[in-house]
Amino acid sequence: MCHCGKESKAKGLCSKHYLADYRIRKSQGLIEKIDPILLVEATYYDTPSCGICGDTKRAKNLCTKHYFQLRRSQ
Repeated sequence: MCHCGKESKAKGLCSKHYLADYRIRKSQGLIEKIDPILLVEATYYDTPSCGICGDTKRAKNLCTKHYFQLRRSQ
């Protein structure tokens, strides 16, 4: 329980008081800024097609359909 009587969400504080605490810690420089992760689509230049059906490959030299078939079978 938070000191205000509401259910605690994180660090023993309710969402309202946690957000206030977070803002204070951020303004004091205690929280580091994290760079976002960049998701990049993989491209393969040697052979652009799946080894089974000839569609554009996505992972492990397979198209999306055959890659997920392989994952399900394992």
